[in-house]
Amino acid sequence: TANYAWPLLYVTGLAGLVIWYYKLYPGRKNNRVLLISVSPILILYALLMLYNGVNKVTIDNSGINGGLIHYELGRSYLDKATREGNPEIKTKLYAQAIDELKTAVQYSPTFEDGYYSLGVCYSDAGQLDSAIVAFKRTLSLNPKQALAAKRLGIDYFHKNLYDSAVTYFSNSYKIDSGLGALVDLAATYQQMQNFSLARHYDTLVLQK
Repeated sequence: TANYAWPLLYVTGLAGLVIWYYKLYPGRKNNRVLLISVSPILILYALLMLYNGVNKVTIDNSGINGGLIHYELGRSYLDKATREGNPEIKTKLYAQAIDELKTAVQYSPTFEDGYYSLGVCYSDAGQLDSAIVAFKRTLSLNPKQALAAKRLGIDYFHKNLYDSAVTYFSNSYKIDSGLGALVDLAATYQQMQNFSLARHYDTLVLQK
């Protein structure tokens, strides 16, 4: 971004000195002439500096700043996709969200929320393998991210990989002791026809 604060500060200070001098010696006729003659120059100089500065202003979209810009755009598309009822529009919105969030994590490779949101987009769009990669990346950045562990369990469940689903549902429960993880574990063991463990987790749900 352009740095034009100093010339404006200089002009303001100079104008202040002229006004101060005029007030200090109010009886001198040449003060008014001095003020009238100098003021247009000061104003013109300030305007030129301001114009030059404004025209040099650029948006810093590198690094974390660029990541945040694309992250916010991606989240906006994701929210719209979640509410959208038209399947074709929903698909396009998910694609736009994925593009923005992929760009966000390219700018900032350690952006935990960016990877998590990217995983949500992929998962909701039915791209489970890509979602799993994104959620695992989230957990590598923050092993205590219970939501990422839970979403991994859900995606593995939908892929009929129940052992992996159990692993991540269990991890999610260990992190935050959420009721949802117990429900998911009961449902997973039900699908695995391990009815004793399914009843065990159903009982834990009722005890919560």
